[in-house]
Amino acid sequence: MKTSFFQYLSTAIVGSTFILLEAIVASSSQATTLTRFETYGSQMGGMLIKVDFLDGTSQTSTWGATGSFSGQASGNNWFLRQVGNTYGYDPFYGDLGWTFDYSGNSGVKSLEIDAIPGNTLFDIYPYGSSFPDTPGSAQGWEFQVIDNNGSRPSSYNYSVPIDISQGDLFGKLSIFWNQGFRGRMQFIADTDNGTQDDPVKPRDQPPPPLPVNTPPTLDFSDYTINEGQSAIATLFANDPDAEAINFYLNSNFIGTDGNLSGTRSATSNLGTYANNGIFSLIGQAVDSQGGASNVVNRTLTVLNVAPTLTNFALNGVEADITIDEGQSVSATASATDPGLYDDVTFLVNGNAVGTDATDTTGTRTINSNLNTFTDDTTATYTAIARDSDNADSNAITRNVFVRNVAPTLTAFDLLSDTIDEGQSAFANLFATDPGTDPISFLINGNSIGTDAAVLGLRQIGTNLGLFGNQGTFTFMGQANDDDGGFSQIIEKTLTVKNVAPTITSLIAPLTVMTGNLFNFAATATDPGLSDVLTYDWDFNNDGIFDFTGMSGNWSFDRSGLNNINLRVSDGDGGFAYSSLTVETVPEPTSTLGLLVLGVAGTLWRFSRKQP
Repeated sequence: MKTSFFQYLSTAIVGSTFILLEAIVASSSQATTLTRFETYGSQMGGMLIKVDFLDGTSQTSTWGATGSFSGQASGNNWFLRQVGNTYGYDPFYGDLGWTFDYSGNSGVKSLEIDAIPGNTLFDIYPYGSSFPDTPGSAQGWEFQVIDNNGSRPSSYNYSVPIDISQGDLFGKLSIFWNQGFRGRMQFIADTDNGTQDDPVKPRDQPPPPLPVNTPPTLDFSDYTINEGQSAIATLFANDPDAEAINFYLNSNFIGTDGNLSGTRSATSNLGTYANNGIFSLIGQAVDSQGGASNVVNRTLTVLNVAPTLTNFALNGVEADITIDEGQSVSATASATDPGLYDDVTFLVNGNAVGTDATDTTGTRTINSNLNTFTDDTTATYTAIARDSDNADSNAITRNVFVRNVAPTLTAFDLLSDTIDEGQSAFANLFATDPGTDPISFLINGNSIGTDAAVLGLRQIGTNLGLFGNQGTFTFMGQANDDDGGFSQIIEKTLTVKNVAPTITSLIAPLTVMTGNLFNFAATATDPGLSDVLTYDWDFNNDGIFDFTGMSGNWSFDRSGLNNINLRVSDGDGGFAYSSLTVETVPEPTSTLGLLVLGVAGTLWRFSRKQP
């Protein structure tokens, strides 16, 4: 039901409102008769709803009741609905007004509600001395937006005056969007109904023509910037009419130039572009009468910017470095790139060593192990950074000087550090080297051989020779690589012990005549090659040596058993002892003696050496 409060025209609509007011003329004999001024959404069946789109297509739908107080028309991706009394918006009474909803791709250019086929008309003015009023129409309410989550209308227009209208009743409401509409809009637009006998009829004559408005002309430029920079666009328009001009860029209002002549302009800060690409700029100008310019398409080209390599360090040093063979080299590289979405790949000597895919305009960094050096050399590394658009940064070059490292003699072992004279000694030497170098081994400065292996523990064994005399011998072991590096020296001592001589033979007669000379001799050996053996003889077993020499002759002046002792000495404290027994017998002086000694004499005669 219509209430008694007074509602004024909303001023929130962009553009100008055109209301076609016809001169009041005499109605026909069957003029429209208004049956009621309380009209609900369900009481407007038959109205024609037309929707025009920016792509040049259109759809028309017929209104129908959807409930006791509601009605609707719909098409592809859109509907127009009225719930409750068309006069005002009061949810308490269930009056929810008109709702237009569109979710398609191409924006809506205009919405047209032709109420006459539904025996319905629009009543736009309230009571008042300054407003025309048709008897029986009560208060009206002109088009007013109450909620909108899409683009606001650029303008609206009431047309087709009704035959009994005093300037407040119209058969058609048209709503326009210069930039297109998408979303949901709620609005108020009061309607009344005609009777069945005298339905709603338009005036006989057509409405007077609208004054011609010349729309503005628009132009602006293409723009080119580098990624990471900001862009500012300025739109320029001219209009032969003395009107202010509103400017739109990419469907967004960017400002109004209120000058009434000359070139008008508006500037928009497009913001910072963090990545390269080509971006569309769509501009349009609309004058204060709703005249829209041509749509101007321009492009903003954002050029890629190559990254900047800010740091290239080897083992944490931003300079050439020197290391030892066997050591590793790691790299740290940093770069900046204004492209927010650019991945930065780091290359060293043309090989990718890592990628920082962080979405940032700050510093990108990688760490990578480059190489382990197994020999002395000089290596050069050149680093660059490359973004995901294949743009390369500046290059930074570093040198690595790899020094030779001498081998390490890890062991110098004697098979035995004590031997007897006459024996041989053996030695084993072991060494390592961080370089892939063969290792030669030396004892007392003389090479004893080379292990050609280039990895791990290298070794060699050698015979130090035969040691023919006792003594203490010192040996200096050392290793050197093929780059001239010498290890430390390990010293070993060999002790050669003296060995006493060995008596190999002792020769003398078993029985000799008293007073007669007999021959004796002895032989001995000694492993000491330089030992001189001395033979000492004790013939009377008194502990005093009576003769020195390997052989000689001797005689005993009395008969009996005689112990002969021999001592052989090597001069180094080594002694050998041996002994034998020689029996001396007297010569026969009587027949008895001859008889007694006959047998013995016979033996003696065989043994005795003649003078």
